[in-house]
Amino acid sequence: MVVTGINNAVTKDLALKSINLPKPIEFSAATPVTVEVENIAEEPIAGAKLKYQLINSDEKDDTQKIVASGEISLETINKGEMLSKSFNLDLSKSFIHYEIVAEVVAEGDRVKNNNKKQVSAYGVIADLTQKESAYQYGFESEFEKNGWSTADNAPDGTTWQIFNGSAEAAHSGLGFALNFTASQSDDWLFSNPLKLSKGKPYKIEFYARTMDDGKNEPLEIFVGKNPVIASMAQKVGSFVVNKEAYQKFSFEFIAQDNGIAYIGIQNKVSLNNVWVGIDDFSVKYAEGKPAVNFSTTKQNINSFETIAFTNETTTASTQPAAYEWSFSPATVEYKDGTTKISAHPKLRFLAEGKYSVSLKATNTEGESILQKEDFITVKNTPAKADFRASTTEISEGQTVAFTNTSTGNPSPQQYEWSIHPSEGVSFVGSSSPNSINMMAKFSKYGDYSVSLKASSVLNSHTEEKKFLIRVNGEYEGVKNLKGNYDAATRAINLRWDRPNLKTQYNEDFPALIMPAGMTSINANSDGNNWEVRKVDDFMATEDNFAAYSYSYRKGKAYTMDNWLITPKLRGGAETLKYSVRMQYKERYDVYIIPAPADGSVPNLNQLRAGAKVYTYDGGKSAHNFFTESFNIKNEAKNDFFIAFHHRTKDTDNSQDLVIDNIAVGYDNSIKAESKQIPERLAYQEIDYR
Repeated sequence: MVVTGINNAVTKDLALKSINLPKPIEFSAATPVTVEVENIAEEPIAGAKLKYQLINSDEKDDTQKIVASGEISLETINKGEMLSKSFNLDLSKSFIHYEIVAEVVAEGDRVKNNNKKQVSAYGVIADLTQKESAYQYGFESEFEKNGWSTADNAPDGTTWQIFNGSAEAAHSGLGFALNFTASQSDDWLFSNPLKLSKGKPYKIEFYARTMDDGKNEPLEIFVGKNPVIASMAQKVGSFVVNKEAYQKFSFEFIAQDNGIAYIGIQNKVSLNNVWVGIDDFSVKYAEGKPAVNFSTTKQNINSFETIAFTNETTTASTQPAAYEWSFSPATVEYKDGTTKISAHPKLRFLAEGKYSVSLKATNTEGESILQKEDFITVKNTPAKADFRASTTEISEGQTVAFTNTSTGNPSPQQYEWSIHPSEGVSFVGSSSPNSINMMAKFSKYGDYSVSLKASSVLNSHTEEKKFLIRVNGEYEGVKNLKGNYDAATRAINLRWDRPNLKTQYNEDFPALIMPAGMTSINANSDGNNWEVRKVDDFMATEDNFAAYSYSYRKGKAYTMDNWLITPKLRGGAETLKYSVRMQYKERYDVYIIPAPADGSVPNLNQLRAGAKVYTYDGGKSAHNFFTESFNIKNEAKNDFFIAFHHRTKDTDNSQDLVIDNIAVGYDNSIKAESKQIPERLAYQEIDYR
């Protein structure tokens, strides 16, 4: 059986050919819907009816899905004739997924599968002409579906796009608007149509971020009558986004005309940046009662400190608000000249416990009140002194960093360190007995006790750790010394068991400062030098700090010429060991430099003339530290310096070189040694190393 087309066997067949809608921008409370019906059979058809339904697909209650329905009687339709019929539906509510279903019904119609059609309708006009009206777009679905559009005005082949699927990168949800920026980018993002009222204030809010801190991404905001660059005549805002964390931007503008308008966001850069992101964009009718909100610098406090409250209430510029704060219980003291009617008061809470905070805002439209129950918690805790040492067993001449871990609320404000016995102990760098954290050098072997006194406005407390630090002498005694006299050579032959020799220099960067005696030189004067930084925990070795030299920072790759130089070291060392990490290809060398006669730090010419004991040209990279070690006996016979020279090129597009745990010592795998001493030298001192 033939079911479509004109066929002698089918006498009656009406086909519903199409359902036509205006553009979404033209949707209204009486949106015209046009249906075309064609008689594709042999005989005229009279008495047919057109039935239709408007269905809200977003409605979860099946009994409420049908929004509207109707039935229209059709005129007689002759063979081969097309009839157009229109009816009105209310599509004024935007951002609802509607389905329009139409069906033509005629008595005796022999073919049923061409009688019915349906189309989708989704309005994108945001009507903001009424008080309290608002529109928000979180970029969770594509631009086009939501009435947004883009333009690449550079053009550089890229413009704004939706990036979806990353809760970490978005401000909320999974999606946000992303623009990859390059040199000479000029990219536009246009909003859906907004219905505005002339002369009325509107507030725009959005959140924006960059890939890295310090990357300046300019955003300019315009209003125009059409979503094209030429129409963007009213500039309403200008911002610079320069933080990796989302920043909130908020501003007000006055509508210049009644009717439809579009927001245009321009991102125009002349630098080689990476990307800028926007999320949670909103526009709202600004007039109305105040929208009250507030925050504070701290919610868990003590009764001795002053905290500031930030009033985040929004009200139209045409309706300034007055404010009144209240606290329960009322045991508070206003500070710095503020009062209960200040916009941003500062207070001290005088008693321990929980406080509820209320803010009332009043404008010409009325008043709004926000109360936050148990918003502030006040609790005092006594000071308790405590600390930790970077190491507890060292050799003579080495340094220990002490980290203050004292607690208390209010925090201790005064500290007093003491070390017993004090002979042979000196404070290093800017450390003193009253420093928060302290570094001390121990020059004499023995056991040392360390104590710390911490004092707050509440109390004082002292913590003493008996015999915390053990300082070993550098050398152990020679064992099994044997000798005999050789009459033929008139010499004394000696043999002995070589003792285990202590490391003479150990630098593990125990604090967030360049260690005393260590020198860094930025030879090409680009301002990018060695620095001590905290190491990411999962990359740390024995401590949390290391020496960094960055070959890439703030979006720029550098050609490196940085030198990291140890203090002067005593001759006779045999081994060098250190930890190193590089995430990408880096280049560096290690030098042994004879100490200048005056004992000063070598200059650049002397550094470059030193003995190069290791060269690395990016053969491998590692996200975790690994250890390098070398024998330096031949190069370190006399007093010397060690230098790490970072020389990565900008074309390597690398990241950083990280050095930690530098140790200079001796090869204790050698267990026995011998020496022949001429008779005339037999009574001179022998170096048993």
